[in-house]
Amino acid sequence: WVFRLICARLGARVVGVEFINCRVVSQRSARSERLLDFSDALIYKSTGLSLLAAQIYGNDIDLIAAGASELEQRGAQVVDINFGCSVPLILRKGSGAAYLKDLDLLYRAVHQTVEAVSVPVTIKTRVGWDEGSVNIVEVVKRAEDAGAQAVAIHARTVVQKYRGEANWDWISRAVEHAGIPVFGNGDVYSYADATAMQSRTGCDGVMIGRAAMANPWIFDARDGASLPERIDLAVELLNLMARH
Repeated sequence: WVFRLICARLGARVVGVEFINCRVVSQRSARSERLLDFSDALIYKSTGLSLLAAQIYGNDIDLIAAGASELEQRGAQVVDINFGCSVPLILRKGSGAAYLKDLDLLYRAVHQTVEAVSVPVTIKTRVGWDEGSVNIVEVVKRAEDAGAQAVAIHARTVVQKYRGEANWDWISRAVEHAGIPVFGNGDVYSYADATAMQSRTGCDGVMIGRAAMANPWIFDARDGASLPERIDLAVELLNLMARH
């Protein structure tokens, strides 16, 4: 939570927690308590600095909905369902991007989760399973019909994982057909990349992942910072971690 708070202070409008397996939410263990420790939730609620989003995944839609309710109670202001993870172990268990092969199940997972919580439900997904089965437009429509209030799209297929280039044109196609906000993701390494994505695709926002780890100033429309700024932020990061 320390790093996401720093990203929020630098301008990120929505910040997320580590994605959580729906089967872990109801467990009471050291690991689950760490995953479910939203110590910073009150900061976001009291200041409006950013929105705190919790991401859940799994292969049991009843547990996803129940877990989402627990995440809301813990302080999540948005619940995001992960339909985009391409890790082989996740896929083999029918979680993450495996839902792109069964859109009826995806619809039910979203709808049941929307019914279980009072906060907005969003989804994160990919453009399709492979180049021959890109179905992002249908995915967005099904999610929208089920009650999702936004969709974040990683512009690669599941088979691509993180290889090759992200095809932003599929984000554009989704935007054309969507009645809810669409956030673009993939190959955004700088602030210029973010503005280029929004300009080219018409997306409503840009999701930053790995690029933020070395450069949280991307949320402040900057690509990096001076050495003194980096040192000051590192000290603040360590102080917050020590306090936590």
